[in-house]
Amino acid sequence: MSKITYQTQETPFYKALQTEVEAYFATKNKEKIGNASLYIKGIIIFSLAVYLYVQLVFFTPMWWVAIPLAAIFGVSLALIGMNVMHDGCHGSYSNNRFLNAIAGYTLNLLGSDAFFWKLKHNMSHHIYTNIETADDDIESNVFLRFTPSYPRNTLHKYQHLYAPILYSFAMISWVWWTDFVRYFSTHIGAIAVKMKVKDHLIFWLSKALHILLFIGIPIYTLSVGGWLLGYFLVVCTAGLTIAFVFLLAHLVEATSLETAPINGYKNIEHEWAVHQLRTTADFAPNNKILTWLLGGLNYQVEHHLFPKISHVHYPKLQPIVQRVCEQFGVEYHSYPSMTAAIASHMRFMKKMGRS
Repeated sequence: MSKITYQTQETPFYKALQTEVEAYFATKNKEKIGNASLYIKGIIIFSLAVYLYVQLVFFTPMWWVAIPLAAIFGVSLALIGMNVMHDGCHGSYSNNRFLNAIAGYTLNLLGSDAFFWKLKHNMSHHIYTNIETADDDIESNVFLRFTPSYPRNTLHKYQHLYAPILYSFAMISWVWWTDFVRYFSTHIGAIAVKMKVKDHLIFWLSKALHILLFIGIPIYTLSVGGWLLGYFLVVCTAGLTIAFVFLLAHLVEATSLETAPINGYKNIEHEWAVHQLRTTADFAPNNKILTWLLGGLNYQVEHHLFPKISHVHYPKLQPIVQRVCEQFGVEYHSYPSMTAAIASHMRFMKKMGRS
C-alpha cells in the first residue's frame, strides 16, 4: 500500500485558522456539536421518511401518485444520510458517544454499514483527499475515469453524457456490492480493515433488516413488479442525490488531484490543511434552503478543515476561513450556485474522458 506524508514543517496558516475558529465559539459561547435546530431537522426528515414508507408500502396510492412519492422517499433517505448519519459518524452530532453512534447507525437502517463508511470517509477520504490509490472515493473504473493516471478507454470519451445515469446506481452499488467487497478486503484505500465481532454482527443484521424493510414487506403488501419499480425509484433517487453532492465538492475544475504509487512513498509538498483547500470546493454558500437540505455539505471546505464540528455552524465559519485564507495567500474554491458546480463537474468529466 502507499505511504503518504504531508509537509510537517510548522506553518502559521492552520494555527491561525484554528485560533480564529476557537475564538468564534468562545465569544458566542457555543458548543461545536449539533444544536436544537439539528435535532428538530432530524425529527422532521425522519418523520417524512416514515410517513412516505407507510404510505407507499401499506396504503399504496395510484401509480401516478406513488411514483413521485417514491422519488421523494429516496431523497428523504439521502437527507437522513447527509443531516443525521454524517454528523453522527464524525462525532459531531452530540457530546454523547451513544447518541453519535445511534445517529451513525441510521446508515445501517438504510442498508449500508457505518463501520465501513467511517473507514472509507473519515480516514481514507478525509486524510488523503483526492489522492489516487489512497482516497477510495475517487477510485476510477472501466465506466468512469475520475483521475488522469487511470487508463482511458473508448467509453470514457462519453462519460460526461452517461455519468448521471451511473451515479443513480450509487446506493444500489453500496448496499449490494461495495459493502461486501470491503467486508472481505484487508484495506480500504490506504486504511487497514480490522473488524471486531460486534462489527460482523451489525453488518449482517443490517443487511437482513434492509432485506426485510425494503424487499420482504413491500413484496408481501404489493407485488414483485410494484416492489421492483418502487425500490429502484427510491434507491436511484437517493444514490443520485448523494453522489452529486459529494462530486461537486471534490471533482470539479477548481480542485486538484494528486497521484500516488500503489506501492511506495508519496510526499505531499503542502501541509494537510492547505491540501484540503486545494482539493475541496464549496458551492451555493448563500443558499439557506440548500444548506438546510444538504446538511451543510455545500460547505465542504469548512467540513474538511473541521470535521469534528457540526454542519450547523459552517455558514458562520465560512467567512472566517475565507478571511484567513486571504491573509495567508491560500486559494479558496467556491462556486456561487449548485448549477455552476454541476456544470463544472460535467466539464471536468468531459476533460477526464478525453485527455
